[in-house]
Amino acid sequence: MIGALRFFGSPIVVGAVVLVSLPAAAATPAVRRLAAKSQAAQLQLSTLQPEQVRVESINPALAAPVASASPGGTTIDVKQGDQLVVVKALSASESTSPVALAEKVKARLPATLVVGVADAAQGTIAKQYQPFLSAEVSPLRWDAQAMSYVTTVVVGLDPVGDTDEGPVKLPSAIRFQLTGENVSNIEPPHVEVTEAGAGGYQRFRVLTGKFEQLVRVSAHSRFGDKSYEAAVDPGPASLELLQSEARVDGLGLGKTTIGVRQRAANQQPWPASAPLQIHLKTSRGFLTPSTVPIAAQASSGQTSLVSSGWGDAVVSDSSNADERARTVTVAFSFPWLKFLLGFLGAAVAGALRVFTTEPGKRQGWLPVFLGCLASGLTIDILVALGAPLAPEWLLSMMRSELAWLAVGLVAGYPGVAAVAWLGEKLFAFKKPEPAGAPTS
Repeated sequence: MIGALRFFGSPIVVGAVVLVSLPAAAATPAVRRLAAKSQAAQLQLSTLQPEQVRVESINPALAAPVASASPGGTTIDVKQGDQLVVVKALSASESTSPVALAEKVKARLPATLVVGVADAAQGTIAKQYQPFLSAEVSPLRWDAQAMSYVTTVVVGLDPVGDTDEGPVKLPSAIRFQLTGENVSNIEPPHVEVTEAGAGGYQRFRVLTGKFEQLVRVSAHSRFGDKSYEAAVDPGPASLELLQSEARVDGLGLGKTTIGVRQRAANQQPWPASAPLQIHLKTSRGFLTPSTVPIAAQASSGQTSLVSSGWGDAVVSDSSNADERARTVTVAFSFPWLKFLLGFLGAAVAGALRVFTTEPGKRQGWLPVFLGCLASGLTIDILVALGAPLAPEWLLSMMRSELAWLAVGLVAGYPGVAAVAWLGEKLFAFKKPEPAGAPTS
């Protein structure tokens, strides 16, 4: 009785198994089961000549059968209990090029396994199995418990052909080992397949902490060495909000930078593939602007928060699209020190004005002193109100307490005249008429 057997890949010797390896692009040669003679069966490789085939036994104590020429190509005798590797060399590109590890797609290793199995009717029959790797998840996805990007890789032996004749216990277990590039761990480091078919499938877990590069996994076994690649899904994304200062002066005197950063699941900055618009809201103060743009291939953007009043301002994502986006709190504090220093500067200006007045005119020193205080404090308040509109260079100067001492000193020295001038310009107050001036 003659059956069809196929083989793929490139050779690797391990004990007494026969693996048949062909280039991926080439059609699988037909392997036909010939009539069993006593305790042996024959495999016929219809498209290969004996010089193109190398047969190796997994069991080193047993001699490998010799591939002999036949009218159909090449014939190999398979004894009961044999595990043989039949190898056809691959080209350099076929043997080194990595294969994409797709989700739930079985990627073949470069050889097949042929086992001599006892059969009641024929004595011995040859069964052929294709070793494979398959990713349960691809690309790798974030596992919060493992704190890594993870996939499970399944390795096993599937029967070649359309029908599965049931599990077959292998005479010798076959070890698979995985090594990786851009991976943090592979669990376990190796497994042993003792049964062909779905019942003998084994699993590896591949973990990585990064997403910038492809994960490369190399499988090593008696079936040959082969490299596989898989991408990493960085998500789910989250938004991180940052503030340059946790406390600023209130009443419009303070301004701080609010940063928005997109992070991947592993908390690394994740550059946006397309431009993003992040809408923010605040419980106090003003965001200028309230929408933060994040450019393509950038992971962050920023805006400014200007104070108003005093108290805590809570800044958050107004869209609420990302529930994990944390908020930031900025405290608006009353600028006591600035106002006290401004008052001190105005007082110093008043004292200077009194002591620089001619001695004969000092009998009116109190109105002069109070006029300087009023002038200095008025200018301080106007400066504070205009702080939110000040350019950044001027605002940085106004944040210095010594600047308020200087403002109080300079603004307070003109005294009553400065207050009168401001009243005329801002509130259209009329100048007081000089004594003795004619009235209409």
